[in-house]
Amino acid sequence: MRSDKETSAEAATPHDTSAPSKMYPAAVRPRIKRVPWTPKEDATVLKMRDEDGCTWEEIHDVLPHRTPGAIQAQYCAIRAGIGKADVSGGQQQKRRRGRPRKQT
Repeated sequence: MRSDKETSAEAATPHDTSAPSKMYPAAVRPRIKRVPWTPKEDATVLKMRDEDGCTWEEIHDVLPHRTPGAIQAQYCAIRAGIGKADVSGGQQQKRRRGRPRKQT
């Protein structure tokens, strides 16, 4: 016969908590579809934040399909110069990783 402690401990953890999830194995996990930012959305975020002084929630009201966190991340990326949209209207260079190529 089991004691109450053994029964409650087994009920609390019916499986091995250190084992990987069987519900969503790594190869089957649902992927999040990321929609690219348009230059119009970038311009809206910049104008509302810089000129109008709006909060992330107020910008989210205008762009409801974007989360406030995504809006803030995109704003910071544009300000850092790594956003896809080029605010100045010129051609933006892609950033390269790794060692530069040798000049011949």
